[in-house]
Amino acid sequence: NINQSLATIIEVPADYPTIQLAIDAAVDGDEIIVAPDTYNEAINFNGKKVDLHSSGGQLVTIIDGSGLNTSVVTVTSGEGPHSMLTGFTITGGNALSGGGMNVENSSPLVTSCTFIENYADWGGGGIYYQDGAMMVQDCIFTRTSAKYFGGAVQDVRSNLLMLDSIFTENIAGMHGGAIAYIQSGPLMANCEFTNNSCDMNGGAIYGEESSLSVIE
Repeated sequence: NINQSLATIIEVPADYPTIQLAIDAAVDGDEIIVAPDTYNEAINFNGKKVDLHSSGGQLVTIIDGSGLNTSVVTVTSGEGPHSMLTGFTITGGNALSGGGMNVENSSPLVTSCTFIENYADWGGGGIYYQDGAMMVQDCIFTRTSAKYFGGAVQDVRSNLLMLDSIFTENIAGMHGGAIAYIQSGPLMANCEFTNNSCDMNGGAIYGEESSLSVIE
């Protein structure tokens, strides 16, 4: 259990000039508040149970990975729902999987984020997700692309909960213009798809060995 009474509030850039330095300094239960600006960096939660959020919202708080040739956000160290990402625009990512965000063997909580103009050379231009039970809520995926699977999201062997999110103008080279589900059991509720496309199967959603539940 996380003892919230011992939690520290860390401010970026007041306390640390970059988001990653703030994460590195944090301990489980800390709150990291990021001021409006564009931060040209890529971040890794490194297993930290921290509440990382912006003070001004996603329109004015941007994590831009342009030129770094990696996922903008990495969550691959067994993080759970106490690892939270809220209120950012994620852009400029360029990676093999998960240009905007790469999540493996972890189940973070992602809310009120915009994934725009990220690219994956394999799958998941916005988010690549494998082996977990992650929740994504109130997010926007637009103009993200992948060479093969899931222009916005590729979900592999997972139980992804996708709520209240918008997918528009995402492109996949093969399957799933917006989302590609592989060997997964996802649940989607109140999501909107417009103008997504791919070259083969599933302009909006592609499923392979998966069982998708959809709630309006």
